[in-house]
Amino acid sequence: MRDFYFHLQTAKGLQPALVTITCEGPEVAFMEACRVIPEIAADMLRNGDDPMACQFIIHNAQGEEMFTVPFSELIRHTPARTRH
Repeated sequence: MRDFYFHLQTAKGLQPALVTITCEGPEVAFMEACRVIPEIAADMLRNGDDPMACQFIIHNAQGEEMFTVPFSELIRHTPARTRH
């Protein structure tokens, strides 16, 4: 298990991660970011913020940047839920 930091870059600036996320490896950290983006984007929209310009910048425990995960890439590929 390894520690990762998910820093949130928004139009207002960088929000540094306050806690680490422990994952089995970088691939799992990337997948975890992808999993939470739609939920965070929905919260941002409810608050009147635009999530399309946001991204996670993921660093490992040594401070090395591992990934940048743009919200726009996931939001465009997440199908809208239909109501019945």
